[in-house]
Amino acid sequence: HTNLTQQIAQLTNEGPALPDLGIPMYNWLNDDEHGVKQAHATSFPNGCNLGASWDKKLLGDVGLAIGVEARGGYNGFVNEGNRGMPMPDNGVGITLYSPNL
Repeated sequence: HTNLTQQIAQLTNEGPALPDLGIPMYNWLNDDEHGVKQAHATSFPNGCNLGASWDKKLLGDVGLAIGVEARGGYNGFVNEGNRGMPMPDNGVGITLYSPNL
């Protein structure tokens, strides 16, 4: 279990390691509105433009592509020992979010 101080510390972008639980530090910030924010990833139109297409298959395909690229990038960072790099390296985690419109 975690104590209140440990739980509060996990609410920041850079969650510290919890060694007693075997959990390494983690960088939660991934602003992936247009796709995975890395030089090697595909960039997609923003949510309003994609939504205006009214194309459910297109939205599913975009979501799948973002998920595959995010997992591949994350696995690469973990294999290189770069899990949870500090900012400004946005986009190195596997937790993705996009602003709600």
